Amino acid sequence: MNHGSVRAAHRSVSGLLVVVALLLSPASLSANNPFGAYITVPNLVVPGVPIAELNLNGENFLLLKDENVMGTFTALLWNPTNTIPLTTPPTITTNVLRGVSGMQTAQGPRVFFWGDFDVGGTATRVIEWDGVDWDVPGGAVGGVIPNAAEIRMTSVGPELWLVGSVLALPGIAGPNVIGIYNGTSWQSTGNFVGTIDEIVVVDESPSAETVIVAGDLVSVNGLPLNGVARFDASGNWDDLSGGIPGPITAINAFLDESDQLEIWVTGEPVGSSYGVQRFANGGWQSLPIPMINAFADGLGRFYKLPTVFGDWRIAEFPGWILDGPTVEFSFASPEYTAIAWNPTTGLYRPGSEWSNEIIQFEATSGLFPSGNYRIFSNGEVREWVATEIEFIRGDTNGDGTVNIADPIRTLETLFSGGAPLPCGNAADVDESSSVTVGDAILTFEYLFAMGSPPPAPFPQCGFIPTIISYDCPTLPNCP
Repeated sequence: MNHGSVRAAHRSVSGLLVVVALLLSPASLSANNPFGAYITVPNLVVPGVPIAELNLNGENFLLLKDENVMGTFTALLWNPTNTIPLTTPPTITTNVLRGVSGMQTAQGPRVFFWGDFDVGGTATRVIEWDGVDWDVPGGAVGGVIPNAAEIRMTSVGPELWLVGSVLALPGIAGPNVIGIYNGTSWQSTGNFVGTIDEIVVVDESPSAETVIVAGDLVSVNGLPLNGVARFDASGNWDDLSGGIPGPITAINAFLDESDQLEIWVTGEPVGSSYGVQRFANGGWQSLPIPMINAFADGLGRFYKLPTVFGDWRIAEFPGWILDGPTVEFSFASPEYTAIAWNPTTGLYRPGSEWSNEIIQFEATSGLFPSGNYRIFSNGEVREWVATEIEFIRGDTNGDGTVNIADPIRTLETLFSGGAPLPCGNAADVDESSSVTVGDAILTFEYLFAMGSPPPAPFPQCGFIPTIISYDCPTLPNCP
C-alpha cells in the first residue's frame, strides 16, 4: 500500500473514530505505585537492632542491641558467621537501658551503653566495653538519663557525644546538656539554655565534624535558638539561619548531591498536624507534605535513600495518615508509613508498604552488599529496590517500537474487549492521564499523516519523574 492510499484509509477510519470518541468514557489510569519496595534477603536473619559497624581483629561485625530497651541488657557483636555476646558481669546492673553506640579506635572497638546503671555500688549513666573488659569511662556520669548519643569522628580520633537535659560530667563543674568523651576524659561545649532531645552527626562531610542538635533549645552562648543548632568544623555553634519554632522531636541531616548540608526536622503539632521543615541552600522551607498524627506520641523519622530515583528523599513516620494524590492509612503502632519527596519537582509519592520496622541502615563494611536495608521485628533483612518505570510513548503493546499495531491494540482494548494494556502511560499519547480513542488517532496521524511525534519519552525509553501514579501492570520492554 502506498502512502496516499494509507492516508485516505486513515481519513475514513479517523472520521469513524471521532464519532465513536463522543460516545466513549475515558479509561483513567490506575494508581500503581512505582515507589520501590523492600525485597527480602534470603536466609538472613539479624538477632537484634543494628547500632553500629565495628571491626574486631580484622573481622567486621554489626553491633546489635535487644529491641526491648527497658530493663533488658542484651548486646551482641554479630555477622553471618560469628556472634560475640557482650554479657555484663554480675557487678553491673541496670534499671533502664536507653541506648547503645560503638566506635572504632586504633586500640580496637569501644562500645558504650547509656541508661541507669549500678557498677559495684556506684551509680552512673554510662558504661563501656573496650573489647576485653567493662569499665566506667572517665568516671561516673550523673544527672538525668541521657536522651541520645552519637559518635563524632575528628582528626585526632572518635568522640562519644551524649545529650540530654541535665548531665553531671566527671571533673566538670555545673550541669550540662552535652557531654563529650574522647576515650580518656569528659568535656563539654557551649553554654546552652534548654534541653537537647536529638543529635545527628554528618559523618559523610569532608571534615567529618558537623554536628546538629535539636530539642527545646532557647540559646547557646547567648545566641538565640529556635530548637536547632549546628557545631561546625571550626568548633563554633550557630543558629542555622534562625531555626524553626521548637521543641523539635525528630531530626536527620546529610549532604546532598552537591555536598551541601541538608536537614529535616519535625516538631510539636499545630492542631492535629505535624510540620516538616527542611534546611537547604542556607535557609529553611516548609515541605509540602500534609500529614495527620494518628497517635498522640507519634514522632517523625527521616532518611535519605540515594538509590531511589537518584534524588528522592524518603520520610518515614510511625502511625500516620498521609493525605495526598492518593490517601494512605497506617492505623496500628508500631507500623510505619513512608513517602518520597523530590526537591527538584516538589512532588511526593506515598509509600508502597508499611512495616513494623526496627531500624534502617546503609551497609558500608562489606557485611552486606552496598545498599539500603531494613531490619524487621522478626530479624528479617530486606534491601530497598527502586522501580524506575521507563516506557516509550505510543508503544501501546509494549514490544519496544511504535508502529500500526499500537493504536490497533488501544482500539481493541477500548472497543473489542481486548486484554488490558501492558502500560497505560505508554498508551496515553496526549498526556491527558486517561486512555481514549484520541490517543490512537494521534498515533495514526504520526505514522501515516505527518502528524506530530508523541511527547517524551519518545522514541527511546525514558522515565518521567512528574508522573505520580502509573498504570503499568507489566513492565514495558525497555532495554
